[in-house]
Amino acid sequence: MTDTNATTNNTQYLSTGVTDGNYLNTQYKYIRKLKKAIYGEVLLCFHYASNSQVAIKIITPRSVQYGRQMRAQGIQQKEDWITELEVMQRVQSVGGHPSVVRLLEDFEENGCVHIVMEFCDGGEMFDMCENISMQEPHCQDVFRKYMQGVLFLHSLDISHRDLSLENTLYMTSYGPKICDFGGSIRYDLTQTVDASLVVRDNNGRAEHVNRVGKQFYMSPQILAAKQYNPKCTDIWSSAIFLFLLLTGHPPWEWAHTGYDQSGAYQKYLQQGPAGFMQTVKDWKLFHCFSPGSWDLLVKMLHPDEHSRLTALECLNHPWLKKIPAKESNTIKRTTDDILLNTSRATLDTSKTSSEKNTASDTATKWSANAWFELNPTQQSQVRTLGLLASRLGPDHLKFRNALQMTMEESGYTAEQLQSLLNTPVSYEFAKGTNDGSERCIVM
Repeated sequence: MTDTNATTNNTQYLSTGVTDGNYLNTQYKYIRKLKKAIYGEVLLCFHYASNSQVAIKIITPRSVQYGRQMRAQGIQQKEDWITELEVMQRVQSVGGHPSVVRLLEDFEENGCVHIVMEFCDGGEMFDMCENISMQEPHCQDVFRKYMQGVLFLHSLDISHRDLSLENTLYMTSYGPKICDFGGSIRYDLTQTVDASLVVRDNNGRAEHVNRVGKQFYMSPQILAAKQYNPKCTDIWSSAIFLFLLLTGHPPWEWAHTGYDQSGAYQKYLQQGPAGFMQTVKDWKLFHCFSPGSWDLLVKMLHPDEHSRLTALECLNHPWLKKIPAKESNTIKRTTDDILLNTSRATLDTSKTSSEKNTASDTATKWSANAWFELNPTQQSQVRTLGLLASRLGPDHLKFRNALQMTMEESGYTAEQLQSLLNTPVSYEFAKGTNDGSERCIVM
């Protein structure tokens, strides 16, 4: 393999592929071990070229060889580190997001796979919350950035399935960064991915039954061994994340009446949000919540997974919603505009083919430029629009609401967003085309 430099959305992503000999020692200086990992260890190193500290997860030759043997035998289930590497490569191929840990490089040397990531100096959010008492305004900012990371992953059809304070790192110069993607899975409509994990419902959606995650964060559907929508389980886990962030305590041991010894979850099921509120008051923790944060929490913790807020709806909640930078330039439109615009485009027969092609070329050029002017969270919103449009149709309420949210956040009109959705660049970013760089081939 050859060294490849790929630039996507102004983010440089270096992938060196397979090397032999002394690449690690010549490019990086060992500082100390950060932690032991299931498949190896994580080291803190200094990168000479960038003059910065990085974290390197080193996968043992035994694990690398075992992954290849499974692949050779046609076994689709993958080891966690393989899934993690694939997800991180996918994330970087579309430019990444500041709320998701960046993959800087991956290479194989002397039988070991090396996954080089940005170093987060604050460590795990779990440890930070134990040592530092955060007031609600700080929690609000942290959770907003965290949910922007969740939205980004979901817009790529990636469900983390193990979201937690432990799997979120903290960088003092920015805030939370989601990491540890070993339990992640793709919401795939066209092919069977990880066949042993996937169960399809009548609509062909990839939903799952195996238990993934940590005790406090598991959704009721996972604990009941039912088919679950992985994106909905991420929202449940994120709500527990918020409760822990604000109070330092979990709301219950298990979201299952048979396991929850305190009875807190059973009381919630029987009495609803009022009973849950009374439990939190009895624990003398209700003062940790403002009316806004409490309202968001209970809407994310709905026992029926299909009634929970989506990541996009969470970010549009008054407690998390920020005033858009371009709001003053936004032309106020209703969500019917995008339908009207589509109808006009379909019915307009007065223009010649040449005029239509010229207009189409102009719109494509505008859209391609506009895409790169959007920040990563806004790009996530546009990708989410595309997913909703293709799966639910432009008449669906969820699509209409998402359209309105995206218009308010981006400052673009309905017609401009329609143009964005119809261009190759947004389609490719939504589908995740390969950026052409060569990487470790471990399957």
